[in-house]
Amino acid sequence: MLFLITFVCLVVRFSQAEPYKFPDHFKFGVATSAYQIEGAWNVDGKGFHIWDMATHNHSHLILDGSNADITCNSYYKWEEDIDLIKNLGVDFYRFSISWARIFPDGYVTNKINQVGIDYYNKIINTLLEHNIEPVVTLYHWDLPQIFSPLGAWTNPAVIEHFASYARKMFQLFGDRVKMWITINEPRLVCQVFKGSIGDITLDFPLGIAEYLCAHNIVKAHAEAYHIYDKEFRHIQKGKISITVDMTWWLPENASSKEDVRLAEQNMQFDIGLYVNPILNYDYPKVVIDRVAERSRLEGFPESRLPKFSYQEKNRISGTYDFLGINHYFTMIVKASQEPPVSKSDIDIDSQGEKFRDPNWEPTGLEIFKVLPESLRNVLKWVKKTYHDPEIYITENGYADNREIIDDDERINYFRKYLNATVNAIIEDKVNVVAYTAWSLMDNFEWILGYEHTFSLEWKFPNDFKLGVATASYQIEGAWNTDGRGASIWDTFTHNRSVLIKDGSNGDVACNSYYKWEEDVEMAKNLGVDSYRISLSWSRILPDGTTRKINQPGVDFYNRLINKLLENDIEPIVTLYHWDLPQKFSAWGGWTNPAVINYFAHYARTAFGLFGDRVRTWITLNEPRLICQAYKGLVGDVTSDFPLGTSEYMCAHNLLKAHAEAYHIYDKEFRRTQKGKISITLDFTWTEPANSSNPDDVRAANQNIQFDFGIYANPIMKFDYPKVVIDRVAQRSRLENFPESRLPKFTLAEKLRIKGTYDYIGINHYITLYGRSSPEPPISDPHIDLDAAGERFSNPNWEGCAAYWIKIVPWGLRNLLKWIKNTYRNPEILITENGYANAGDELEDDGRIRYYRSYLNATLQAILEDGVNVKGYLAWSIMDNFEWTHGYTLKFGLYHVNFTDPNRTRTPRKSVEYFKNVTRTRTVG
Repeated sequence: MLFLITFVCLVVRFSQAEPYKFPDHFKFGVATSAYQIEGAWNVDGKGFHIWDMATHNHSHLILDGSNADITCNSYYKWEEDIDLIKNLGVDFYRFSISWARIFPDGYVTNKINQVGIDYYNKIINTLLEHNIEPVVTLYHWDLPQIFSPLGAWTNPAVIEHFASYARKMFQLFGDRVKMWITINEPRLVCQVFKGSIGDITLDFPLGIAEYLCAHNIVKAHAEAYHIYDKEFRHIQKGKISITVDMTWWLPENASSKEDVRLAEQNMQFDIGLYVNPILNYDYPKVVIDRVAERSRLEGFPESRLPKFSYQEKNRISGTYDFLGINHYFTMIVKASQEPPVSKSDIDIDSQGEKFRDPNWEPTGLEIFKVLPESLRNVLKWVKKTYHDPEIYITENGYADNREIIDDDERINYFRKYLNATVNAIIEDKVNVVAYTAWSLMDNFEWILGYEHTFSLEWKFPNDFKLGVATASYQIEGAWNTDGRGASIWDTFTHNRSVLIKDGSNGDVACNSYYKWEEDVEMAKNLGVDSYRISLSWSRILPDGTTRKINQPGVDFYNRLINKLLENDIEPIVTLYHWDLPQKFSAWGGWTNPAVINYFAHYARTAFGLFGDRVRTWITLNEPRLICQAYKGLVGDVTSDFPLGTSEYMCAHNLLKAHAEAYHIYDKEFRRTQKGKISITLDFTWTEPANSSNPDDVRAANQNIQFDFGIYANPIMKFDYPKVVIDRVAQRSRLENFPESRLPKFTLAEKLRIKGTYDYIGINHYITLYGRSSPEPPISDPHIDLDAAGERFSNPNWEGCAAYWIKIVPWGLRNLLKWIKNTYRNPEILITENGYANAGDELEDDGRIRYYRSYLNATLQAILEDGVNVKGYLAWSIMDNFEWTHGYTLKFGLYHVNFTDPNRTRTPRKSVEYFKNVTRTRTVG
């Protein structure tokens, strides 16, 4: 209410902070858009559009999982909306037309929906009755769904359909509408939402799709402009243009020529890409040159940026009567090394390191800051760059996240930004003629849903553990030093180095057996609560048995644990991270149940040696990878069981081994040591390719059960998942096995395994789509055939050097919710999550983006979904030996120079980011 009163006062044309008065001809307005307020999504003949499909089929993309099926219900409450507008005393009301409400299937030549026309006629007529000018946007992101499978705006066919739609709108409403906006914020359409809305599968990868989209949108705008100009202007006497969003780019150092150059370059990639062809002629030269150069380096035969023909340039140039500007963001850019040639990306094309100043005045939404001078700078930049066009500020506003009426922060925001506007008019002589507040009312804010913003308390709880993780074989080195016995990975890397990508091994690795104090200093520098290590079984028990305890190995871990505790860092200790003593390899490794007792004895030894100081234990790391990925590849194992059988034998024995270790701790040590113990499982999230297709939903769940449930269910429920039992039994019968290849637990074993957890450890790296496929033919048994279905990733997802890892943070959030719903919300510790690069670069912005998005997904799961997540451990504190990938993948916050005998550690840029996370307990 306070905002409403204040805005009524403001439209008397005074700026309160300065003695300036807005010109008499200056217009004030408020704005909305169709999908964000109307609701009635499938009412009165309205067709589907891409946001209907996105919110229904991919609700995980929306912060609160909501949709705009009803939203503000303005389809029915439009008269009340106009009363609100009248009460504000504004000159105009900006709204958009839903293309699919007028043309349900998007095609002008097909059915026109008269009920939709009547709806907009009522709004326009009532506005005019109250002397409120309608400012109408033709396209505010809600493309009819029919164009989505065609590639949406990447397909030039949409241009003609948009032009036909525009012509019909001018015919229907142009006798009363004098201000038209063709398209709202093409940059967000093309660069931010790209293929993530509707059911689009882009024909072009990122780095190409954005430019094709921009190319077609600019041409579509021009066609609509010319239709109005030639067929309607002389009668209707209105104006028409486009609205672009304008981020103001600041150089980090205004005295640095390179920073200044990059700020201008980013302005051109953000704004000039769309505005320059319209207000000047062709794309900005820096954009043309940069994309051409990067394309050449990437091996493309021509630039990824399409070229306008001479005729197209002439047709587009000058297609504006004013320029619409939406302004919310300010960014800082500083010079950085030229990004390496990898996958194409428009952010790489635009160049520079980009960030916000954490000290800027915040709003309720983390990415919005209160910087009114940036609006003034944008206006001056437009005046200087484009010969002082007429400017309409078509959106500017403040987001909060609370159900409040006394919105003093919003009042302060509008006062400052209106003051910046009037200063630009009076002092800088910028031709600004209107200001539009976003928004008339709260609404559906796209991927933010109804959350508008992140919580002001959007931070990790006080008891949440932020840490880093390593594993013994991957960092320690000293493979045959001080009495350590051989493990299967020693044997494997020495005898079969051809199977390691770079032929390397972990003989020295990070040399942490000698550099452990430096490692602890790095952990301390990061400010972490926890440091996850693993014990080398064969460093403590050289032949795997308790016949001989190796005291130098015990001393090593004692020193490490004690030093961590001295620095207030909790050691989280994994008993087994894949480095089985070589002695057991010839027995069949984990396919032999004899290993269970030896592991139990080793666990008891470890609890006795270190448990007085260790409060969090992990029995086994990622049994799925032990059993399914590496199977007989490590050590010198010749399995007694073929594939399709050995994986299940391995899983069966690992589960029993875990349970034995748990019961030993529970009965012999818990009372005095007061710690927790569980297992860590890797979880690949499989999302149904089509959540409306029951077969895809079934296939996705089936793969989750074969990946995750096969290990989690016996521990957290009772026995293997039913679908796993049934599927393996059925295929075994068809393969002529006398019984199921999946072993059965006895009732006593089920009872002994059930409940053997104090929390659940989760490693997450992979998200995939799953869809149904024909039943695989009967051939050689294989666990993938048992699981069935087809799994794939979206080629448009951002990746990293590890081909299997894509940046899909909603996959983490979804799996956390799935665990909550499936296993009654157990305590969860995220024990690994991380990003790989291939080179030695220290400017690891990709890793920072990765951690920020996955930490935010974790917070969403905690604060919004009520998932009981208690910790997040980044993989890894430093580069290390990455198993069959050797040293070709670098997961470290700290870079390690593996060609230097000293194995020098150097902090990457992400170290400072992670330090800020641990210090502020926010995602930054």
